[in-house]
Amino acid sequence: MSEAVGPVAFQVLGTTVPKDAESTPIPEGWIEQQPEGINTTMPEATAEEEARGYVTFSKNYLEMVYPSTCPTRAEVSDTLAISSAPDALEIATFSVRALRGLENVQATASDLTSEFLAIDAENIELRSVRCMPNRIWAKKEYIVTPTLLERRDQLNIAKDTTQRFWITVYVPPETPAGDYHGSITIRPQNGATQTLAIRLSVVPVRLRPPPVRQGMYSNLVILQRDMTKMKALPEDQMHRQLLDMKVHGMDTIFISFGPTLTSTKDATGIHFDMSPIKPFARLCQQVGITHVIWNFWTDEFIPKYNPHNEAFGTMVKAFVDDWRARGWPKLIASAGDEADANGTLEKSMKAATEIRNAVPDIEIFTTVVFPENSEIFEPIVDIRAFSSYADETITVNTQNAKRNCWMYSGTSEYGRNGIGDRMYRGIWAAKLELEGVLDWTYWRPSLDYEQPFNDLVDVGSVRANFSCWVFPTSTGPLPTTGWESMREGIEDLKYIYTLQELIKERREANGTDDKLAAKAEAVLQKLFDEVDTSARPRKPDGSMDNSKFTISIAADKLTPAFFVDLRETLAEHIMKLQ
Repeated sequence: MSEAVGPVAFQVLGTTVPKDAESTPIPEGWIEQQPEGINTTMPEATAEEEARGYVTFSKNYLEMVYPSTCPTRAEVSDTLAISSAPDALEIATFSVRALRGLENVQATASDLTSEFLAIDAENIELRSVRCMPNRIWAKKEYIVTPTLLERRDQLNIAKDTTQRFWITVYVPPETPAGDYHGSITIRPQNGATQTLAIRLSVVPVRLRPPPVRQGMYSNLVILQRDMTKMKALPEDQMHRQLLDMKVHGMDTIFISFGPTLTSTKDATGIHFDMSPIKPFARLCQQVGITHVIWNFWTDEFIPKYNPHNEAFGTMVKAFVDDWRARGWPKLIASAGDEADANGTLEKSMKAATEIRNAVPDIEIFTTVVFPENSEIFEPIVDIRAFSSYADETITVNTQNAKRNCWMYSGTSEYGRNGIGDRMYRGIWAAKLELEGVLDWTYWRPSLDYEQPFNDLVDVGSVRANFSCWVFPTSTGPLPTTGWESMREGIEDLKYIYTLQELIKERREANGTDDKLAAKAEAVLQKLFDEVDTSARPRKPDGSMDNSKFTISIAADKLTPAFFVDLRETLAEHIMKLQ
């Protein structure tokens, strides 16, 4: 990261939803459900709070806060505490519970200062959380759920309603360790001003980048139903999206849909017109996306759209040759999708074999739904990317086969489970020794491209429309709460990897019985043990129970407090070994 990462991370983002998306029409027959397990009883307000017109409180960002959420008296606070290493972005949140209707509420952040220097307020971004109707899977029911993070100059808060605010702080690389102090000022037009204190503790920890590939499924196109006429996104939009992925820790992109390409054939062979994807490849190089996984099942490679009547492998080789000749990021070939579970195994293996024969040196990627099917793609596929049913067996099986072990989906709850999103990208990936981590999908409404801000689209599908992590707008991508949780998970992985490397270096210098290294390793193993990577349970008849993802079972056993302890514990032992 460069010193400008913080401001860049904020500048690439959009501001607010479009005007026509500020409310969601509720279709006839749909039923609103209330969130479970939250406090909806207000503590008795003090005279000062009554006069002010609102109460401020703070919860860990991994705890969901709904419009109906009320604080306990212990949560009512005017202080926010954040801990961070240098060159990192960290999250804090606070909420305003309106005791009467509040108009034109503004919230602003100050600089953070210490005896050493000041962290300028441009390194602090303050957004408000927009709650939206989110469909309950496979039902005509919904819950109004925290979804998007908007940058708004002011907003109204209805009486007896809670509004959450989301703070992201960037700590520049050379920031000295120590405590930094600042404030958030809340100004309603019709209420008293309140100031919240911020205390930022910068720890003297130098994090190292782990070798794990972090990536997203993405699209280079303006989405439409006719896949034979896909057009590339405007370059400015593409640039914002790639930058957003990079500053969230991504270095790998799986291209689900690329623009439709044309090709010519002459005496020297087949050549693709690569101009529609040249801006993408150039921007990848510019922002630091180093690996591109290309979906070779899109229409330009299917024989139906092959104007030269050439073999599938021949077309793939022509594309790969044209890509490589330009020195673009490393290309990985994808063949098939979930073929072990959808009846397309024969087709997938045929495609992978043709790619291997045509381009012997390219890495081939495919997805595997069930861990017990890990070996069925031998001997062709190099990268096995497992689904959310993955468990600890995938590590030993894939390593024994000398293949790369990846995953392509976490809990698939798209921000409705920040604990799962963070766990997946961090300690889960570390414990399973994953070499790559992906998620479906950066942005692609599952049901209706024309209504991207409406999750209550009913076309007879059990799916929801919000199967994505950001929502593009004319001003840039709007992040979801889950998208931010991913970045925190990637940060966890940096802490884990840094400690692992320090343990290794300590033992190389002092011998294998070094006490500090042994203590740190035992602490790390204890944290790993709290993450359940065991296989999913079996039904009474002995078959596997597929009713819940393995990773979701693990996430349900963790709490926000686990991640607070994780960071504090890892930082403590990193400092000892440094």
